[in-house]
Amino acid sequence: MAVCAAAANVDASVFPDPASDPAAMGSAASVSSLADEKRILWMCAGAMLLASADRTIFSLASLAISTDLGFGMSALGLLQVGPGA
Repeated sequence: MAVCAAAANVDASVFPDPASDPAAMGSAASVSSLADEKRILWMCAGAMLLASADRTIFSLASLAISTDLGFGMSALGLLQVGPGA
């Protein structure tokens, strides 16, 4: 009950109502365009592709590395897990 009473007495100058404050709504210049949204989407998709490719490429490359260095499967597992695990 005390939390609801405290929330009702919030100072309006600290948390202005966006519906009554035009500055809080943003201006037309700050609204992102569809091209910006697509660019961000493609950047995120590229980052996810690189993240998953990194795991796949290292898994395949580690098999060749382990045969070259004579590592067993347990040592190979430790290499894939990395430090701190």
